[in-house]
Amino acid sequence: MFPLHSVLRYHFSNDDHYTAKVLREGVLQIKGGPRLIHSSVEEWLSTLPGSPDPSKLVVTSNYEENEQRKKQRDQQKTEKKKTTWHVPPARNMMRSLPWARYIYGLIRKHHRVCGSGLLQREDMRLAYNYLVKVLTEHSHQLRTCTPLGPYWSLRGVHISELKHYIIPIHTASMDELTTIVTSAYSPLYTMLCDSVIPYMERVVKERRKKRDTKIYQRLRAKYVHKMMILTARYEREAEHLRSQMDYCQDRLNRMETE
Repeated sequence: MFPLHSVLRYHFSNDDHYTAKVLREGVLQIKGGPRLIHSSVEEWLSTLPGSPDPSKLVVTSNYEENEQRKKQRDQQKTEKKKTTWHVPPARNMMRSLPWARYIYGLIRKHHRVCGSGLLQREDMRLAYNYLVKVLTEHSHQLRTCTPLGPYWSLRGVHISELKHYIIPIHTASMDELTTIVTSAYSPLYTMLCDSVIPYMERVVKERRKKRDTKIYQRLRAKYVHKMMILTARYEREAEHLRSQMDYCQDRLNRMETE
């Protein structure tokens, strides 16, 4: 009655449905109840609520099921690709992409700490992906590096600093590469100037203030300690000088009375 490997569905209501599959051994119920093999479709239908007729079944083939699942997977992959940040991997990345990964780290930090939702902005994602695309296409001409030091959050972001993080390969022109990267980075840089860069400047300012506070507190404590040592030494020397002055005065008084 039904081809082998057909999938049979009976929708009892909008929320409940029963599914079975036609096998050589019989009809296997795979959803809506216990997994039991029935000898025929009619026997399986008799176990369902209302004992429906075979005409009420929705029949699809196994091939159609697989094709539908494959289509759904491909559609999900396509949608995910359209909404994905093309962030270089931490390991085995192309030599032209370390700086791009560093820029993404700043965006992600601002998104996580400030809750700004930058990672959901399509315009910023497209601008970043375009930057990665350009750097990938020119990986045979340049490599990039990331800032070092305790205040890295303010370095390597401004366009004026790009030349310090781009390293030409072989005979590539530094001016030409800087122009290419600057052109690709400008759309994203404009967006960073409105959010990420002011935040990073504030972070660096706070870090420097914290560092300077510790430094001057330590220096002040050192100078206070030295002052206490000098004061104690001065008091000892002053006491010795006073005793010598009193001794000399006492000798003078005796000489006057003799």
